[in-house]
Amino acid sequence: MKLNNQYPDTAQVGNPVEIDPSIPNGNNFARGLAILLRHAGCKTDYVTVMGDVGEAFLMSGTEYDDKLTGGYADLGWWALDRWHIVSRLPFLSWVNGVELHHHDVDFGGIGPDPAKSYAKLFQATVCNEITHGRLLLACWDGCHVITGYDGEKPPLVGWCLFGDKPESMRMRDYPCAITTYGSECEAMDRLYADQMALQHAVDLGRGRVKCGLWVTGPSAWKGWEDHLINRTTVGYWHNSIKWNGLKNNRDAAVKYLENMALRQSDAVANCLREAAEIYRQQLEVIGCMPDFDENLVGKEQNELAGLIRTAAGLDLEAVERIEVAVSLLLE
Repeated sequence: MKLNNQYPDTAQVGNPVEIDPSIPNGNNFARGLAILLRHAGCKTDYVTVMGDVGEAFLMSGTEYDDKLTGGYADLGWWALDRWHIVSRLPFLSWVNGVELHHHDVDFGGIGPDPAKSYAKLFQATVCNEITHGRLLLACWDGCHVITGYDGEKPPLVGWCLFGDKPESMRMRDYPCAITTYGSECEAMDRLYADQMALQHAVDLGRGRVKCGLWVTGPSAWKGWEDHLINRTTVGYWHNSIKWNGLKNNRDAAVKYLENMALRQSDAVANCLREAAEIYRQQLEVIGCMPDFDENLVGKEQNELAGLIRTAAGLDLEAVERIEVAVSLLLE
């Protein structure tokens, strides 16, 4: 569909797109941001994005919400929600020296005609980016790197980033969110960015970051345990947390801290490596948890609650080491 004859019916980004197939089952939005930033000329990668925005250190959930079906706290879908990363896009822009722009519409805002909503909300931006040779990200059930559009319905083509490996395909749905990059800006000093990123990790671990009903840190850990025992949440939340949330996040946290240690003083580096080791221990605890919890009762239920408490305790231990690193950086 042409827009006032301003854009062609079909278009593709002409220059090569770098897709890293070596990161299976990672956070697909962070993977997309890394690809987008590298296409913009930035020197970053998936692990760095995960650490810089703080997703690597996130444990989240919602408080009890009677608007959700039957009334429950969301302790499973948080791993697929973009609220935290989106809130950190200004920081990611400053770190990389490229302005990132995000436009998100609630699923309810799409309306009964997704094609009409797309034409109204997103089409002009998509056409402008692609015809000027710039990638963009589009989200619905996951994140896609958009490399072109055509006259089909839905019209967006590119790379699907959720699943075991990136796959070149047409986006099966119309997007509810897009992320683009714009002009260059002055990049933040990397060592100062490290300090700011570590402080945010501490704030997450201490539960100081909150957005609406979303809580982080100790409140989220306690909510996980409480809802396991009281059964006030949906049955499949645990599987989502284990594989799509905590494991992916803490895998990235270990690598991010170890990479950062290489450019820091010995004292700071020691703290970062100690925190990384504690996260490794936490990953071992997470690996002992069952994939599903809905049928657990009695002893098995109590054992899982104990593993949750152990993982939460290790989270605080790692945060304490990061806090020391931050204090050293402030000296």
